[in-house]
Amino acid sequence: MKKQFLRNLLLVIFINIFMVAFSAIFSAQNTLIGVGCIIAVLLFRTVDIGIETKQASLLIFVSFALVAVTTVLPFVNLFLTLLINFVVVFLITILSSSRVEVKSYMPALLCYAFAVTDLVKSEDIPLRIITICASGVIASVVYYLNNKNNGVEDTFKSYLLKLNIKSEEMLYTIKISVGLTIGMLIVSVFEIEKGLWVIMTIVSLTTLNKKIMVSRSIYRVLSTIIGGLVFIVLFEFILPTNTHMYVTFLFSYIYTFLKAYFYQIIFVTISVLGIATQVMPSGEAISTRLLYVAVGTLIIYLVHVAYIFICNLYERKTNIT
Repeated sequence: MKKQFLRNLLLVIFINIFMVAFSAIFSAQNTLIGVGCIIAVLLFRTVDIGIETKQASLLIFVSFALVAVTTVLPFVNLFLTLLINFVVVFLITILSSSRVEVKSYMPALLCYAFAVTDLVKSEDIPLRIITICASGVIASVVYYLNNKNNGVEDTFKSYLLKLNIKSEEMLYTIKISVGLTIGMLIVSVFEIEKGLWVIMTIVSLTTLNKKIMVSRSIYRVLSTIIGGLVFIVLFEFILPTNTHMYVTFLFSYIYTFLKAYFYQIIFVTISVLGIATQVMPSGEAISTRLLYVAVGTLIIYLVHVAYIFICNLYERKTNIT
């Protein structure tokens, strides 16, 4: 237990040091890209995506490079933006893994969502591209160093040949591509400042299993409400203002020990609100968080309903023919 406490503490310290260094090197406006990068570093220490290591490392970098190129494209029209978002999310998910369950697509996908919802001025675009590409290099190197002796021989070509419209990988890819495309469209059209809360909800709740999706949706909303209430009691009535950042850090640390999704979201909510209230009133932060979680949940529910409807329609058509 002592080793776990120390390991988790060192992990939280490492993440904070990494983020400070990343922001110092690539500027504060690219901090969110650093979040995607640190997720990649932590994920690829242990994940094997089921493709030969050199090819897998290259695919990881290509995913980030795709993000770097497409996120700086100018807004032309609504249809083209929808199409680009769908294609990019689809390609990132397909490129990143032959194993949906390991979620190796997550770092590049989050970087894309971060970049799309947190645009920079034209003069800062070169640095944004360099930042994303540098994150891709870091991610691919970490993956290669941790998997160079894993013995996997399956190629990306063999993985593609196994794909079909009914495969788990393809179905999941379509669902998350549609969900994130709708989410990013809403964030862009309405210029939602905390649009990442919508995006993260969609990513978290996307699954092929209806029971898991429903239970997670309920937990997400309930945990957000509970987390908001706990935040109000602690940060508004009990804790002095000068301790808020330390307590936020403490909740982030405790989160590393949690396994149950319900409790994870409670602690994530408290930590996120602790940061958000540095720039907005607590009441606004809590109501905004709950609203955007609800929006993300509704989007993924509608996508799932549409997915079931299309599958049933396809099955009836197949039976008739």
